[in-house]
Amino acid sequence: MSTHAKSRLGKLPTLDISRRTFIRGLAGGAAGAAAGPLVISRAARAAAERPLIIVYGVPRATMDPQNHLNTYDESPLGNIFENLVDMSNPIDPYKGWKPLLALSWKRIDATTFQFRLRQGVKFHDGEEFTAESVRFSIDRLLARVDPNFKPFSVLWHAYDTIDRAEPIDRYTVNIVTKTPDPIVLNRFNGFGMRIVAPAYYREHDTAFLQTHAVGTGPYRLVSWVKDGDLVLEANAQYWGGAPAFKQVIMRTVPEASTRIAALLSGEADVIIGVPAEQAEMINQSGRARVEHVHSNRLGFWRMVEHVAPTDNVKVRQAINYAANIDQLLRTVYNGLGERISTVVGRYHYGYDPGLPFYPHDLDKARQLLRESGLPLPVTVNFHYIQGRYTKDRDMGEGIVSELNKLGPQFLRAVPRLYEAGTFYSLANAGKLDGIVFASWGNWMFDADIDLSPNFRTKTIPTPDYPNNPDLDRLIDAARLTTDDKTRRTFYSKAQRMIWEDSPAVFGMQVEDMYGVSNRVNWKPRPDEMIWAKEMTPRA
Repeated sequence: MSTHAKSRLGKLPTLDISRRTFIRGLAGGAAGAAAGPLVISRAARAAAERPLIIVYGVPRATMDPQNHLNTYDESPLGNIFENLVDMSNPIDPYKGWKPLLALSWKRIDATTFQFRLRQGVKFHDGEEFTAESVRFSIDRLLARVDPNFKPFSVLWHAYDTIDRAEPIDRYTVNIVTKTPDPIVLNRFNGFGMRIVAPAYYREHDTAFLQTHAVGTGPYRLVSWVKDGDLVLEANAQYWGGAPAFKQVIMRTVPEASTRIAALLSGEADVIIGVPAEQAEMINQSGRARVEHVHSNRLGFWRMVEHVAPTDNVKVRQAINYAANIDQLLRTVYNGLGERISTVVGRYHYGYDPGLPFYPHDLDKARQLLRESGLPLPVTVNFHYIQGRYTKDRDMGEGIVSELNKLGPQFLRAVPRLYEAGTFYSLANAGKLDGIVFASWGNWMFDADIDLSPNFRTKTIPTPDYPNNPDLDRLIDAARLTTDDKTRRTFYSKAQRMIWEDSPAVFGMQVEDMYGVSNRVNWKPRPDEMIWAKEMTPRA
């Protein structure tokens, strides 16, 4: 890579990139492309030496793989850390699990699950991966290493059933649960269950580990600046073989138009969240293409049930009848995406395809508002962001527009657009009212991790969740039974109860659209994981 190119790349800001800079870069890149086959040949030979630039729409929050609950953190961290198991691509929530750090597994009894581990694996600092690594990682997650360590995934009840890990020998470990748990295997697919290096993570405190990382993955951390670049280098000793690209740089650009300019100028190799209407232009550029996949991520808008006016079930139902999601998927999403009836997607165990969608019915919505007993018009705030997934801002603005078609004498929806960091700070603290942007990517591919964190009664991490003891009992019962037919019945009943209570504007299963440079071979995964080890140079 030339000194000039390195200089330009190093000057690329993270959060406020000038589109004009990218357009200048595009013009310069076009001139270079015109130089002919010799230039292309040299570029092909040097492809693996050039940094792979991946651009997200929202910034990373941490380097601690056990202390977050966001896919935009999990995806980069999955290049550094690994799970015991992985999910197939495409997703199969019933039979798709495959080995990663664990080679095989079996249930010993109702509360004991055994993993046989891969041998010869080293952490980036040289420490060996063993059964003790699994025990330490679980102990750390459950605050047995640092009593003050309270990871988000634990606060959101994702690991309530896990009691402890018991090493049987150096490469065999039993996982003991407090109660029978039908999805022990699923719980080891990332987030809190990323495996960390015991010596390193015992030596350093939580604050230090927010910005430092030692895993077993195909890439090791070089540097990270919060709200700035994340730089990774290939792990030459990786047990699965060294990845093709030697350096990876991850950046953040909130605006889709600026990400696209970066892609077409050659200053980005993979970008997230391409608007559907821009796909043809990118595909015809000769420089990049759009790859898209039906995503595991669900887009919906939660309605705060403890604050007026959305504490009124008739108001919540009226909003769902007025939201007109089918029309917005046609106009905003260009016909892409797939509606959801609640917050269980078709990639998830327990999905009920027989549950209806709310139809678009303004007369029904107006009738419900009259029956609500509230003074009309009802005023409701609509809180949303941009950059989390394709067309998130546009969908938010579209719903606001549709709600306001009820007429000013019935309902007034007030748009409140936020920068992502500010939004998540307020939302996680329970400080927003009305209708609140939400999205959910289920890393366990089971309805338990759709329903327990989102709809089971609790006071943490935020106080604005439903309070429905009957629903709680269904969710708990499904979590405790290993009988397949019984679990499906419980989940079907729970979803119908949620549909009737209408605690959210039920949106869609998102269509993930990525811009990919023609110098990179890659097909995206449905689970939003952008892993550089799956990318190779393309001549």
